[in-house]
Amino acid sequence: YLAGLCDLSNQSVNAFIQQFLSSLFVTIELLPESILNTQMEALVEENKSNAPVMLLRYLSLHRDINHGNAIISSYGTNYEYLVPERSSGNTIIEYVMRTQGIVYDNNCSCALNPNCTIPASFIQTSSSEIIPIQGLRMGCMPTESFFASTLECFYNLSCI
Repeated sequence: YLAGLCDLSNQSVNAFIQQFLSSLFVTIELLPESILNTQMEALVEENKSNAPVMLLRYLSLHRDINHGNAIISSYGTNYEYLVPERSSGNTIIEYVMRTQGIVYDNNCSCALNPNCTIPASFIQTSSSEIIPIQGLRMGCMPTESFFASTLECFYNLSCI
């Protein structure tokens, strides 16, 4: 996921550079080089400050679409299927697959809030011992888990 975010950031920067290089700068008078450089630097700085905002808007839209449409995570961390109910009316038999949101800490339901998380952990198969993973969270969607995590375990050799 982190590699995907980096790729998306690089694509955004490259798109800005292409747009900047293909844009026109027109004035009614010839500008001294120092003023031209100052104005170009101001444009670049403005776009640098806008880049994180635009990236966050894109990510927010993506997250809102996933949550609003109740798209089920391939990991099964946000919704679970309920046993199909069979109903019959006349001669038509209809099967409906229902889902319900997974509930995490503090009765936080993924159906209502996409930011629900719990501390991530490994479970020792031989003893069922729960081993917490420092700084990592698990939740409704991998995206939300990633944003709620500090990733400090990746920088600690004894943790890995």
